[in-house]
Amino acid sequence: MMLLLVALAVMVVDRLTKMAIQHNLALGQHVRVVGDLLWFDHSQNTGIAFSLATSHSSLVFVFDIIAILFILYLTRRVPPGETWLRLGLGLILGGAIGNVIDRVLAGSVTDFIDFRFFPVFNVADSAITVGAILVGLRLYLGSRQEGNDEAAG
Repeated sequence: MMLLLVALAVMVVDRLTKMAIQHNLALGQHVRVVGDLLWFDHSQNTGIAFSLATSHSSLVFVFDIIAILFILYLTRRVPPGETWLRLGLGLILGGAIGNVIDRVLAGSVTDFIDFRFFPVFNVADSAITVGAILVGLRLYLGSRQEGNDEAAG
């Protein structure tokens, strides 16, 4: 249940922030938020997170759908005590669904978070990235723990 609640929270925050940007900034318009560090820059992205693979938008859409279905498949198979794994998968699921909603509604994804030294991104991209890090760390630390258990036994 936690996994789905995290996904829902990410989807809602992602959707609300994208709608706020779409209603308050014209495409291509940017506004300083925190000095020269953080800007909001309304852009549209047909690729994956951080404007990668922009020439493969239909392939990106298919990949998003496969990722969503795979995470939904995994949802019932993750043991109840795996809080960090569930959190990570929920972040990825919510971010993937958030970006798919954009692709279905507009054919592209609204990006707006701009640190000027990094590609422009959105809440969904952030959730996917943080979720992937959490899943990766949990799997890495879990495999190290299993290795330690085998060495001790």
